[in-house]
Order: sequence, then structure tokens, then C-alpha cells
Amino acid sequence: STQSTWDLKREDIVMKKKAGKEGRDKIKYVKKEPEPRKEEKKKQPKNELDSEEPGFTGDSSTWFDDDEFNKQFEGSMDYKEVKDGYFGSYSHFGIHETMLKDEVRTKSYMIACMNNKENFDGKIVLDIGCGTGVLSIFAARAGAKHVYGIDNAEIADFAKAIVKKNGLDEKITIIKGKMEEITLPVDKVDIIISEWMGYFLLYESMLDTILKARDKYLKPDGILMPDRACLNMVAIEDSQYKQEKFGYWSNVYGLNMDCIKHVALCEPLVDIVDRALIMSSISQILDIDSVSYTHLTLPTSDLVQISVVAVTLKNK
Repeated sequence: STQSTWDLKREDIVMKKKAGKEGRDKIKYVKKEPEPRKEEKKKQPKNELDSEEPGFTGDSSTWFDDDEFNKQFEGSMDYKEVKDGYFGSYSHFGIHETMLKDEVRTKSYMIACMNNKENFDGKIVLDIGCGTGVLSIFAARAGAKHVYGIDNAEIADFAKAIVKKNGLDEKITIIKGKMEEITLPVDKVDIIISEWMGYFLLYESMLDTILKARDKYLKPDGILMPDRACLNMVAIEDSQYKQEKFGYWSNVYGLNMDCIKHVALCEPLVDIVDRALIMSSISQILDIDSVSYTHLTLPTSDLVQISVVAVTLKNK
């Protein structure tokens, strides 16, 4: 408060208690002057755009532009510059996030490396289609002398940054380019590691690249990871799923779009299937030994046989 206040001296209060009425008459009232007010620092209203991130502090007019902001990154994901559709698709972060979050896939490679350190110790490793460089890092941590990671997509620039941030830039070299067109700094490698399998195993047609690299760079006693891949076929029955995917086109907001249904039936779908929906035996249609494999041959349709073991008809 800025107003003066009245108070009693402590000695007068003691006297009052001892002397009774007579003492009370002698009590002196003194005027207590207010203490000088401390100047308060006025708080400036916080700008909603205020940030602690370097380059974005203070008034927004002082922030640097996008070009200056991007200078702090070692890579660039400029999709417009990517002419190749295949490598262009791997220049987007989303596909790498999906693969890394596939724990069965990623941990299988990590376990294979870390549980077989004797195979990596002091060896030269080639990682084809390295992406973010995660397999290269697994190989380096397993004891590899040096790892060469190859990728033609823009993600290779970020793989370099990831390797550096994890303190492995002296053991891992990321090379941006097509495996078939680059020349490695070494004549031969001891191990080739790659996650080349696509949907339905062969969708991305990356196997040919692995085989060419094997023939050119892998030592006669070298290791391929993985060294074998199998493709199996099985039949399922799911009437509800068929209705959602195909029957849907017969009535779309009251419109008949059956012409799309016939095309949709020809397109492959990638999805997760409940084990209970399997209604046939399992038939292996392809077994690839990547160590000795020379060319891709698929069995003819009359060689593939599956036996129906259970059929459930929900509707007549």
C-alpha cells in the first residue's frame, strides 16, 4: 500500500501490559512511514510466435529465411529434383519411418549382426540400398572394419548426417549413386548386407542389383545377408473384406460404379490377414539361395497346387 500506516512501538506494548490503565495513557503512537516501493519490471506480452530455436528468436522480422534455415542440414529432400520414380519414392521420410518401425524386420537384422560379431570383426561390409544407414550402423557396431553404404535416393544425404551424429563417420562411408554405376574404393568386400525384399518378395526388382554386386565385389568365401528367401502362397476366405473392397463399388452414395470393381479385382492388395481366415495348405512357389542364384525363374501355374482344407459359407 502507498498510504501511511499507524503502528505501536514494541516497548510501549510491553509497558501497557505491566502498568494497566496508567500505562495505557503513556503509550505513544508513532506514524510508520511506508517503505519505498521497489520498481517492478513490466512484463512484455509474449509473442505467440516467440521461440527458443536458433534463428527464430525475438521479433519475427529478424528470422532468417528458408534457404538460410536449410543450411544447417547436411541433406536436402528436394523431391522435384528426383526424376527417377523408384528412387524418388525413397526420398520421402514416410517410407523410411514405416520400415524402421517394423520391429520384426529391423530387429532381425540387428540381432543377426550383434549375435554374429565374429563374422563382422575386422571385415569390410557393403550395405546396398542403405536408406537411413541403420544396417550400416549395426554392422559397424558389430565390429566391421569399414562399411560402405550405397543409396541413390536423397535419403543418402541424411544417412551421412545420422552416421556422423552417432560417431561412426570414420567407420562408415555413405556413397550416393546407383550400385551398378559407382566404383567402390575397395576391390572386394567380405559381407554384403541389404534389405532388398519388397512386397510379394520381388516387387521392387532389387534382387538383380544384389546379384550383380555379389558377382563383382563379394569375396569367394564372403557372406550374403540374407542368403535365402522363400515365397509362399495360401488361399483365404473373407467375405466381409471382399464386400468392403469390391462390393462397395456397386453402390457408392447411390451410384453404380461397377466398372471400377472389375479393375480393382486385378490389383494386388497389401494387408494383414487373420490366421483364422486361411482355408488352404501352404505352397512354396519360390526358394531363392542368393549365394548361388543366377537368374529369376518362376514356376508355371500348373506346378503350383494348394489344397483347400476348410470352407465356411456365411451367406448362400
